[in-house]
Amino acid sequence: MADYAIALGPNYRLALTTDADGEIAASPLVQFACDAGLQLHPYTFNYVELPEL
Repeated sequence: MADYAIALGPNYRLALTTDADGEIAASPLVQFACDAGLQLHPYTFNYVELPEL
């Protein structure tokens, strides 16, 4: 994929998940992007919609 793209731009909900303890964690998409040599530029960071830390 890195032959024709330099980055992915998913909605933040595709880049974040929660682990078994309910903590915010990177989703498998983040690892995929890193493994493929792609940058990740999530969008739609609306502070009202972000999960509480």
